[in-house]
Amino acid sequence: MKKTITTLLFTMHVLMVIAQVKPAQTEQQLTPQEKFFSSSDYALPLLYDAAIQHSAEIENTEAAKRIAREEIQIGKRLILSGINLNSGYSYGTWFQFAGAAESTPNQWNAFSQPVRSNWNVGLGMSFSLVNILNRRNEIAVRQMGLKQAESNRKLAETEIRKEVIALYQQLTLSRTVLQNYQDAYQSASINKEISDKRFREGEIQVAEQIEAMEYYNASSLALQEAKNTYSTNLLLLEERIGMTINTLISGK
Repeated sequence: MKKTITTLLFTMHVLMVIAQVKPAQTEQQLTPQEKFFSSSDYALPLLYDAAIQHSAEIENTEAAKRIAREEIQIGKRLILSGINLNSGYSYGTWFQFAGAAESTPNQWNAFSQPVRSNWNVGLGMSFSLVNILNRRNEIAVRQMGLKQAESNRKLAETEIRKEVIALYQQLTLSRTVLQNYQDAYQSASINKEISDKRFREGEIQVAEQIEAMEYYNASSLALQEAKNTYSTNLLLLEERIGMTINTLISGK
């Protein structure tokens, strides 16, 4: 048992030494993907823009703004509804009515009447006093509707940014956890190979070999769970921005 523990400690020490020997990369040396996961100042603005452009909430607020602008124009022109302009044109025979003392032969015979054309134009105005007095208030109400739509857009953008921040933090955390479990799995794999070899050579007992096997199995299961968590968080973020992370980075 003591030899197994010693072997495990030695393996972990070797992995730590290898990690420390690897030189740290500067920001200029990082690939776009590495920079995306290591620098929120670089990643979040890209995610904000993509999420806002893909957001159905923003589309709704933009539609509400357009509706409010049109309602303002309708309110300004509403006063013109009291003005009526009518015109008409007619062509045909016309009956002529006369007094009782006048002689009007064949006045009821349409075919005996002369053919005439008639064109008429009329202009009428009728304004409601209530509409006149309330016109300014109605326009002000419609303008406040536009301001409300603009405020709703700002609120929607704020909520989108909050959601993007949470999704990005979950993704980067799950990526770090995944990397740690990958290291642990690598260590468990090395320990399992050493334990199998020493068991075949008769240097350790069955209990020690089983312990190494259990550690390997636990590391393998934890690694799969970490992969699933990372994949889920990645898909959720990509669904929110409407594109893959690789597409987002390559488009920058």
